[in-house]
Amino acid sequence: MKARWRVNVSLCVEGMTMRHDAFDADTDDIDDDERLDDWDDDGDEPDWDDDWDDEEFEEEPLAPEAPKNVVSAIRDFAVDSTSEFLSADGNVNYSPTSLWMALMVALTGAGGRTKAELEKALHAADITASDLADFRREMNAMKAYDIADSVWVWKGCSIRESWRATVHAMEADVFDAEPFDAGTGRRMSQWVSDHTRGMLSPNISVNPSQMLVLINALVAEGTWKDKFNKSRTRTEIFHGTNGDVPVPMMRQQSGSFGYARGDGWVKVTIPFVRYRGGLTCILPDDRSALDRLVGDTEELRKAFNAKASSWGYLVDLSIPRFTVQSTFDSASLCDHLAALGIVSAFDAENADFSGMADLPLFIGEAIQETRMEVSEEGAKAAAYTMFAMALGGPPPEPKKVRVRLDRPFIYALDADLSSDFDGNAPLFVGILRDPAEGAE
Repeated sequence: MKARWRVNVSLCVEGMTMRHDAFDADTDDIDDDERLDDWDDDGDEPDWDDDWDDEEFEEEPLAPEAPKNVVSAIRDFAVDSTSEFLSADGNVNYSPTSLWMALMVALTGAGGRTKAELEKALHAADITASDLADFRREMNAMKAYDIADSVWVWKGCSIRESWRATVHAMEADVFDAEPFDAGTGRRMSQWVSDHTRGMLSPNISVNPSQMLVLINALVAEGTWKDKFNKSRTRTEIFHGTNGDVPVPMMRQQSGSFGYARGDGWVKVTIPFVRYRGGLTCILPDDRSALDRLVGDTEELRKAFNAKASSWGYLVDLSIPRFTVQSTFDSASLCDHLAALGIVSAFDAENADFSGMADLPLFIGEAIQETRMEVSEEGAKAAAYTMFAMALGGPPPEPKKVRVRLDRPFIYALDADLSSDFDGNAPLFVGILRDPAEGAE
């Protein structure tokens, strides 16, 4: 007879994508000894006590249900943007949720074409500030996650009270009357560190040419439902894009791992305790299939949406212990978001953020930094996304003035030690009353 109720699957993971050897889900007749070998070829019995981990039954407050329109919009934005962001060479990590949330804060103050582009790209036409607050509460009610937004306002800028009310309704922090000097940069950096549980400690710098700064911070820190046994971690070969490399390969055999097979790929999910999320890995059948999958948005959508079931499968999983850190600067974020249809927000002459302030604002600078760590204990990741709003609009017609220093005047030679004018240090001060005749 053939057995369909158990399939052993061996996987190796590269970041969020993996390489595998194809197999037939129908198993031929095997005797009991062979079944035992497949069950645990290292001679260790599965640690069924993991199912009774005390941590899994710790009290946790019931969280409100996240608005489905927010979750659906983030999923759609993630699928739309994955091909763009993962097209770069090497290991890449980004946070579609952090990016989406930061852009949503910008959207609440947008108008005209800018608003239309953001709504379409973010799938956000029907999402309210209350929905965003509910989503934040749902995330933060779970110990594994924390998400926060903040708006930093330069001391010379006044934001509209209607927009302030919207930002407060989203439960974002607002910091008013900031000098946008080195001290503001340090406070922003500390805010990011606090809201990423210390995983990210950026060195943020700002200057008074920026009117507003929008920051989102996100952290996820989960423990596996079935932890990997460190004693089974071995140095093994990972067949990378640039050749074979030895890596610490973790191994676990569990009935809690979800598994699915698609057209040219397999998918495995590694759940956190209480099944409050986990790590999803999608493994193309071969190396050439990886590039095809990354470039195929519709196939990626199928892979992300495919339900990975643990019913009937005992997955024997091998995955590297790894850390990936990525940074997307203004140029790369602008290019990737433009490909998704977000163009005018970065255009100094055409951006419309009139809902924020009575100023011609546009996104002048942007950055996203992320870090992902996967180990025997679990997975943790953090991100922050920052948009700095600067003055834009068409340049005003210059007012022509004439200055002739043809009579006595005072002068000073300054050293510019700060982006703020108050940071100029006058090294020399003088007065010119009678220049020497014919001086050169």
